[in-house]
Amino acid sequence: MSHRSQVINLLVRSGSHALHAERGAIKFSPKPRVNEVLNDIATYPHLFVLGIQMDRGIESALAWEVPFRVREELGLKSFDFKEFCKPSIEDLVKVFIGTGMHRYPAKMARIFHNTLGHIQQAYEGEASRIWNDKPSSATLIKRFLQFDGMVLRMASKAANSLYRDFKVPLSDATSLDVTPDYFVRRVFQRTGFISRQSSDEELIYLARELHLKYPGIFDKPCLDIVRTTCWPERPNCPECPLNRGCLKFV
Repeated sequence: MSHRSQVINLLVRSGSHALHAERGAIKFSPKPRVNEVLNDIATYPHLFVLGIQMDRGIESALAWEVPFRVREELGLKSFDFKEFCKPSIEDLVKVFIGTGMHRYPAKMARIFHNTLGHIQQAYEGEASRIWNDKPSSATLIKRFLQFDGMVLRMASKAANSLYRDFKVPLSDATSLDVTPDYFVRRVFQRTGFISRQSSDEELIYLARELHLKYPGIFDKPCLDIVRTTCWPERPNCPECPLNRGCLKFV
C-alpha cells in the first residue's frame, strides 16, 4: 500500500469513528454553564446560530460566550429566543461597544440583531427549522448563507458541526467540505498532499477527490493530530498515527 493510501485510510477511519460515535458534550468554552446551555441545542438552537455568527475575529471561546454576556448586560430573564429579541439595535450597539465584547463591536451588534430577525422571519422564531427537516447538505449550507454576514467557511463549519457533533440527520453529506484551516493544511502538507502555496480551493477539491461522500470527514482527525503530536515546532512524529506516511518523519 502506498504512503498516500495509508494516510487516507487512517484519516477516513478516524473520521468515521468520530462521525458514528455516540453524541458527547461539546466544549465551546471553559465555563461549564456556557457548555451546558449550548449543548442543549433542542431548547436553545438560536444560541448555536448566534455563536457561529460571533465566531470571527476573536478567540472562539469568547465568541460563543457573547450571547451569555448580552443576556447578563441587558438583564434578559432567560435564554429563550423571545427574550433575545427584546433589545433594540441601539441597545446592542451600546453594549457591544461599551463592554468591548467583540473586536468589531458595531458590525457584530448589527449581525447579532439581524440574525435574530432572520430566524423570526424565515423560521418563525424556531432556529431548529434550519436543519430539522433532514435537508441535503447543500440546502443546509445555503440556509446558513442567507444570514447577514455569513460566509461559506462559517456556513460549512456550522453544517459540519451539526452533522458530526450534534448528530443532526441530513439526506447527504457531499457538500460538507473540509475546513481549509491551519490544522488540515499542516497534516496534508506534511504528508505531501499539498504544498505551502496550495490555495483553499485546491485543498477543498482534494478532499472531495479523496472522499466525495463526505469531504469534511478529514476535519476531526486532522485537528486531533495537530493537538496531540503534529505541533508547529518539534512535532512528536514517533507518536503520530500517520508517521509511516508522513514526509516530515522520513
